[in-house]
Amino acid sequence: MSDDADRLTGRVVQRSRRAIRVDVAGATYRCSLRGKFREHGPTLPIVVGDRVEIAALDDREGVVEDVLPRTSELTRVTAGGKVVSVAANMEQVLLVLSACEPPPRWSLVDRVFVAAGRHELSAAVVVNKWDRVADDLKAVQNVQEKLALYERLGYETFLVSAVTGIGLDSLRDWLTDRLTVLTGHSGVGKSTLLNALDTDLELVTGSVSEYSGKGRHTTTAVTLYPMPFAGYVADTPGFREFALSGIHPSEIGHFFPEFVPHLAECKYKNCLHREEPSCAVRRAVATGEVSKRRYNSYLRILSARGMK
Repeated sequence: MSDDADRLTGRVVQRSRRAIRVDVAGATYRCSLRGKFREHGPTLPIVVGDRVEIAALDDREGVVEDVLPRTSELTRVTAGGKVVSVAANMEQVLLVLSACEPPPRWSLVDRVFVAAGRHELSAAVVVNKWDRVADDLKAVQNVQEKLALYERLGYETFLVSAVTGIGLDSLRDWLTDRLTVLTGHSGVGKSTLLNALDTDLELVTGSVSEYSGKGRHTTTAVTLYPMPFAGYVADTPGFREFALSGIHPSEIGHFFPEFVPHLAECKYKNCLHREEPSCAVRRAVATGEVSKRRYNSYLRILSARGMK
């Protein structure tokens, strides 16, 4: 073990099974791992965003000596049921949707926002490829109506085009001086969006498969990029599904802001707002105070967690 005086503190900007890349005051060190970390095999206890102490060697090489306590951690459940950590010490989550291909999935917004709330992170949704639907009145109205609902609930929303630059200034303002994790399905244009925000990145971009209508993966590992306007953005690989972890079914309703004013009025303290008598949330849905689409999305989240 090296002497504490020889240690440097930095932030993990990329990780793999064999090496960790750590940013220390603008300098990147390629670091190996102490045996206590390697023992964990592919499930390293270190993720992008972690603050770590390293022992610096020659030629920007180093060894990770310790991981500092996390202020936050964003996790999700894979299609195989495994809980994985996406990033640590982030302050906010930006979910990217596409205005066209692949079409926006609003239930995904609800799941990601619940996950963000569970980890006390701010959350926003950005709809990319806005230039491609600008002349489609029905598509424009549909997206604007959906976003208006989230705005009323207190979430930030953005309409942008990574190609034409529409809406990028407002998005930059929201990202400035913050640590943000970028997430979304494959093919929505996350890498293209990052290239537009920082023209020096030149990230590889992909396209949507004509056969499946789904995006192709271009980002293969979570990477944290410093932005030229200050702040960091963690780019994550696109995914097919996003399931929640670390939350009890009775807690999920607390992360639907429109449910909160009604929770105390339910007859049962642990009401799941499905078929329980005297449920104030279901009553609010019936009167239109709570969106029926959002309520149905909530029910799908419960069902996905095995609460059938």
